[in-house]
Amino acid sequence: MIYVFSSAYSDLYKQNVLNASCYPTGHVMRLRFDAKYVQESIRNNPSSIRTKDSLLVFAEGAIQNRAAESDSAKAGQLRDYQFLPIRKCVVSAAEKKADIFILDVKLGDFLDYQDGDKAKDKTWDEAIKKHQERPWPKNFKKSSGGDGFHVYDSDPLPSVAGERDVGVAWRSLVDRLNKSELRDCITYRVLGFYRLEKDRKDVARETPIVAQVSGADARYRFNSSEMVLLKVLLYGEANRQQPVRELNVQYDSKAFTSTSVSKIFINSHYNEERVLLACARTTEQVVTSLALLQEETTSVWSPQPSFIVEVAPKEGYLARVAVLLALSFFLANVSKFSDFGGFCWSQPLSVLDYMAKPVAALLFLYSSWLYLRKFPLK
Repeated sequence: MIYVFSSAYSDLYKQNVLNASCYPTGHVMRLRFDAKYVQESIRNNPSSIRTKDSLLVFAEGAIQNRAAESDSAKAGQLRDYQFLPIRKCVVSAAEKKADIFILDVKLGDFLDYQDGDKAKDKTWDEAIKKHQERPWPKNFKKSSGGDGFHVYDSDPLPSVAGERDVGVAWRSLVDRLNKSELRDCITYRVLGFYRLEKDRKDVARETPIVAQVSGADARYRFNSSEMVLLKVLLYGEANRQQPVRELNVQYDSKAFTSTSVSKIFINSHYNEERVLLACARTTEQVVTSLALLQEETTSVWSPQPSFIVEVAPKEGYLARVAVLLALSFFLANVSKFSDFGGFCWSQPLSVLDYMAKPVAALLFLYSSWLYLRKFPLK
């Protein structure tokens, strides 16, 4: 199993932890490391870990150690990390460019910490601390051997099989983050994108839109002129603290004509927000991004997920319109159906035989309606 670590030492690292606890299952998340913190065998052969199972881990304690390093009065208060595994994933892509190691992981299930006697905090922390390659806080380890690695290969973590559903597991993780050095950060989870449909009994359904993953990219494909639902589940201790905070729904007007809300207000311990996205009427493929961004940008205090979205005509829709138009033009150029010879389905010289041009007109009107109901005039 490939272990991938991030801490809260800098805003970028903190953002990685918050985003990892936010993105929906199946999303691809990019992480960057100084190559010296990547195990040598992986650093020299990045392709060797592609498709391998991996685990994202939060190394908690960096903020306290940074404060101790900068304050002489707190000298000697350095502490070891507490390791909090976040979620399972699979390596989607890996490469080394100069001294930078870029890792893309496809996110899987959240780890379920359980509660009471079944709590796994200590079990997982102790198991990771036994790894020889595991990361150490800067200046904490007195012996030689460096500060360990932030990406390395080791034995699988014990007892990671999920016993409860993904929602309960995520909540158990957030409860741990709320007691860590991220206690002041907003926490929420993007449940995903959903297509709004109705069945034959006119009952509304919300069908999940699964990301299309290709290497380092995860694209969410929407149909032109349809309505898409984005669901966000908010939960956490800091979510109800004053002042009320806001998340901006940032989108491209070429892909979406409007949204039901432009801001998500965070003022309660838990809530579910539903954001309706009206896809643009376009005959061309539009690839852009959609993101939830902090209203304030002075420091990182919330996840800031960003998604690659594609808005394009429904597959085969334009082809159907083109076929109907072609057929209407073809029929408009004949006088009667019997001109087709043996392929005629009507009696020659009958009333139906002379309906070729009226049928052509109806086909033209129908195909025009199919086009105009989905796409604009240009």
